[in-house]
Amino acid sequence: MKKILLIALISGCFINYNFAQNAPVKVKAFTKEESSKQKKETEMAERNTNSPVKIITLDEANKSKQKRETAEKKASNKDSQPVRIKTFEADKTAKQKQEIEEAKQSSKDATEQILTKIIVVRHAEKGNDGTQDPPLSQEGMMRAKNLGSLLADVKVDNLFSTPYKRTMQTLSTLSEAQKVKVVTYNPSDKAFFDNFLSNEKGKTSVIAGHSNTAPMIVNSFLKANTYQQLPESEYGKIWILTFNNNQLIDCSLLNY
Repeated sequence: MKKILLIALISGCFINYNFAQNAPVKVKAFTKEESSKQKKETEMAERNTNSPVKIITLDEANKSKQKRETAEKKASNKDSQPVRIKTFEADKTAKQKQEIEEAKQSSKDATEQILTKIIVVRHAEKGNDGTQDPPLSQEGMMRAKNLGSLLADVKVDNLFSTPYKRTMQTLSTLSEAQKVKVVTYNPSDKAFFDNFLSNEKGKTSVIAGHSNTAPMIVNSFLKANTYQQLPESEYGKIWILTFNNNQLIDCSLLNY
């Protein structure tokens, strides 16, 4: 037996002998590498056996489990979060939305009231000095003052007159009271009247004309042949036209 043990030790073999039961000798041979590996595993097992054992309560174990499950759930939700990809359709929708908002704003601006008033008169009574450009008579000067009083409470922005004494003098009292300069115009200038509403939008203007031009001016704004030439003896007619966003909403004919 001693000889067998000695041979086994020399050759790098280990003998497993059950002395307590006097069992027959069983010899298992190990290579040097296997012996070294087994030795390391034995040492690690001994160190683990000597490590202190941490004892936790059931409540602590449940809390630890819940914490771990919560962390796993958050990680799972993050991984499953859908990725938002901005496509051409999304850009198109955003552009359409912007266009709708701009259209709404444009519609809102269109519904706001922008009033434009145009007052048309024939010149007051004229004198007779034997010329083609007579001034107003005494009666005509009184009528011009009456026109100034009639429109005293109206804020007048512009005064337009043909380049004749009688029309310019008809607006003279109004010009002095309102501190507005009289601007001359040509009654046959079609572009002047075609662009009048857009040029004078939101303003109040007074236009002085003649027996044959004053009704025609009104008709051009009405876009209808409503009024005819005035009789030579008729001087007291006054038209007041009101536009909202260049749309006619009222036309009143008065005497003064």
